[in-house]
Amino acid sequence: PGDLFTVRNVGNLVPRAGSDPCDDSIASAVEFATGILNVHTITVCGHSGCGAMAALLDGPATTAHLRHLGRWLRHGDSSLALLNYGADGDDPDTTLDRLCRLNIRQQLANLRTYPAVDEQVQAGTLKLMGLYFDIGSARVEVVRPGAPGSPATATTLVAEPEPR
Repeated sequence: PGDLFTVRNVGNLVPRAGSDPCDDSIASAVEFATGILNVHTITVCGHSGCGAMAALLDGPATTAHLRHLGRWLRHGDSSLALLNYGADGDDPDTTLDRLCRLNIRQQLANLRTYPAVDEQVQAGTLKLMGLYFDIGSARVEVVRPGAPGSPATATTLVAEPEPR
């Protein structure tokens, strides 16, 4: 307690500053973390098989009956736009997991749209990092921030657990 300030949401989405619809919850968490708590690292975490990313892939009809969820998931449209359909031989699991990784990178870019975050990153007082948890292999990968549109790069952080 006191060492972590955690914000969780569906799809680990970070709406861009000034986005429509706006999200005061995420914006206020970013302000609090950077302006009051003086955090040194903001980490965006994602995981394999993310249901929110699967809903993005399936399209708006999937969440049409869930008004708030459908509106919220629009903040993931920029991640979906990065996905190059067919690059993985149309394997849905691979496509989904690529989107999950791309989403982490996009959300890191979205954090930079908040002036305090961008200023602190440029000053070297704040670090942004992404983590991707592959549930099936029990691996955690570091997803490096990069220019939106560039492929997500990941480095394995934790190897497979040793057999018992």
